[in-house]
Amino acid sequence: VSVGVIPTFSFSLLPEVLGRLRQEKDDTHTIVYIHNTPAIVDAVRLQQFDIGIVSRSPPYLGVHSLYQTEVNYVALVPQNHFLAASKDRLDLREVAGREEFITFGNVYPLEMQGMDEDLATQFQNKARYSVANVLAATALVRAVSVPALVDPFSARMSASAGGMVIRPIQQKLTYHIGIISRGIEVMTRETRQLANAIISRFEADPLIVAGSES
Repeated sequence: VSVGVIPTFSFSLLPEVLGRLRQEKDDTHTIVYIHNTPAIVDAVRLQQFDIGIVSRSPPYLGVHSLYQTEVNYVALVPQNHFLAASKDRLDLREVAGREEFITFGNVYPLEMQGMDEDLATQFQNKARYSVANVLAATALVRAVSVPALVDPFSARMSASAGGMVIRPIQQKLTYHIGIISRGIEVMTRETRQLANAIISRFEADPLIVAGSES
């Protein structure tokens, strides 16, 4: 089974799923490719990957969606930063244009996260770093002591190493998650098994459970 996965889930969720399947004596040969969402969608559409774990806003044209959900972005803040002191929801309008944040703005628009244009402009005008890769952004938070708005999965993994805290934000900035394939009718038994295991892992994740209850 060939699976394309965005970097966010290549170090945590997918290895966990494959480890569980191995414990169940599954002997499927799995090939893992790490790419961004557009490349994964193209590869699934061109029959190069059997399934893909993607983000960004659906619909994903030319492929079949097996699973879709969404969670809210969070602020990943250095532990020694003054914004780390509070556990309340961070109002981005109070810090935009005043505090520096690591952004994605020069790589793809902040509006893709659901941020309105005025707020996005204020963040980008203050930013010294724009990063396309979320994991690189979390590493920068630690290295340069500047907060970033990231997905909660990357934030959780980074904060577990210490030195950073997670603050929920007041604005709704949406991080999309999708599992895609060429179509149910062309999926092999092994592909279905892996897809179902990934979906089950997402459905049981505390971040997704909490998001669906809020």
